[in-house]
Amino acid sequence: MTIAQPGRKIVSICVLTFLSIALIGIVFWNELPRTCEIRIDCGDVRYSVLGIEIERRLMTEPARSVLLSLSDRSDVLAPEWEWIPIKVGTNRVPQMCRGFYAKAAAWSDVHPDIAVAVLLDVARYIKDVHATHNLPDSVTLLHTTQRDDASYVVEPSWTSDEEILLYLQKNGFHVQQELKPVQPELGR
Repeated sequence: MTIAQPGRKIVSICVLTFLSIALIGIVFWNELPRTCEIRIDCGDVRYSVLGIEIERRLMTEPARSVLLSLSDRSDVLAPEWEWIPIKVGTNRVPQMCRGFYAKAAAWSDVHPDIAVAVLLDVARYIKDVHATHNLPDSVTLLHTTQRDDASYVVEPSWTSDEEILLYLQKNGFHVQQELKPVQPELGR
């Protein structure tokens, strides 16, 4: 039988107290080392602490279903997770990227191939620079959407926007001959 030395017991209590106070401080001041990942095919986001997933935010419907059906058209748009920063300066990167995905889904009502091209560009942007600087090349198309209740719609003026037409032509679309905006039927 061994007898504990009083000095070791005091040191152990001090260490445990310090660690407990540090852990409480970290939890209450939200300073846990968090990481964020985004799913390339649909824009879902997950947050982890020390490698343990603590939160998952699915893309809102109907955009999520639209994105998943569009991702079936490309091998690049696979259900893979890619790291992105939580914040760059004052920019909240996960929210920005989720917005890109929601706006890309809106293009499926105009033309599904355009929506896939925009999704591929957003995925490339996230994979290449992890959304840390610049913007996707398709940013003009992303900014030509407007919020309509819970989702986005493409503004009808896109057909006369020279930057959009140039982007589409660079990406193999023959805009003047093939594409016409889809106008939803208004309640009659």
